[in-house]
Amino acid sequence: MAIKYLDAKRLQGTNAERLALATTPQTNATSWKLIDRSSTLESVGSGKNIRVPTSSGSFTAKDNMMIITNSVSEGSMTQFDMNFNEDFNTNYWWNLSTNASSGTSQDDTWWIGLGGDDGSSDNHCFSVTQLKHIASKDKVGYTDGCFAQVGSANVPSRRKVTGKWTPSSSTAITDITYSNMNGASGSMSSGEVLVLGCDDDEADSGTNFWTQLGEHTLTADGSLDVSFTPKKYMMFEINTFNNSSDSSNMYIRFNGEDAGTGGSQYCKRQNAGAALANEETLSNENAIENPTYTGSDDHKYVQSIFCNETGQEKLGTGQSTGNSGTADDSPRKMEFAWKWIGSAQVSRITVTSASNPYGAGSSIRVWGSD
Repeated sequence: MAIKYLDAKRLQGTNAERLALATTPQTNATSWKLIDRSSTLESVGSGKNIRVPTSSGSFTAKDNMMIITNSVSEGSMTQFDMNFNEDFNTNYWWNLSTNASSGTSQDDTWWIGLGGDDGSSDNHCFSVTQLKHIASKDKVGYTDGCFAQVGSANVPSRRKVTGKWTPSSSTAITDITYSNMNGASGSMSSGEVLVLGCDDDEADSGTNFWTQLGEHTLTADGSLDVSFTPKKYMMFEINTFNNSSDSSNMYIRFNGEDAGTGGSQYCKRQNAGAALANEETLSNENAIENPTYTGSDDHKYVQSIFCNETGQEKLGTGQSTGNSGTADDSPRKMEFAWKWIGSAQVSRITVTSASNPYGAGSSIRVWGSD
């Protein structure tokens, strides 16, 4: 590096040279980008919808797309659906299961049913859709969604959907409508739709949507605890390993709550099998309890995405797997939807075991975005 001196013998270097010496790692912007978003409600018939982009126009699609919807209904809601490019013809096929019920498959005028009727005027619906976007092919993807009434006694419902859109010509997705325009009752009192994208050869430019907010990795036996600056949308992943003794059930809690202060703050619906008989509900709990198949698994992995708005109950979807550590034993799996009724944003996550601490190498990572 060439050295130049200013007055008082101060050093000067080029910006490129300073960056080369920087001790803070430079993060490549090669992850999910925010393509567009909208929270503008438009009246359509007896209901409302949200269009991205708002009212008119289009966005540029990427090879991989993630669509996040977050809405609250007014009146008893049946469901909200998505349409692409204002196509309301029978160019959609889907297969859905609610609370592990037998799948329903049909062609229709919409992509995916995202809500469900639980007879409440306070339905909160949250979903994450991911799809592979190839302009010359059918658009194929899946949705993990959940919806719930207010209160820790009201366990959220889960909806798992696979779907495809088969436009009449090779068409890129350039706008999305989220609505109840297809005959469902109810309407939105508030809502937001975010469209994320990432090309297969994503350029190192722009701003990543998901930013890592915090991380905790154990160097010795213990519990996981991470604090961070909260964001509106959050994602976390948990990896735990047993120590010399089997770890028992996992407990996930927020904002420093424990078994006493967290009483009746959480509820969850989960399924660790493939049939309705495997569906379980847990209400008025003091934690998101054991979102894994069994307490004795040697290695557990949990991943969840949730909305984290101030003044709203926190609603999220997740999946997990557990491995017994035996080569001839297949890993367990679980799908779940959860809710925390706290009004403050989640700014701390604690993961504990009921009896034995987790082993070294266990970790939690948290990402978020406004």
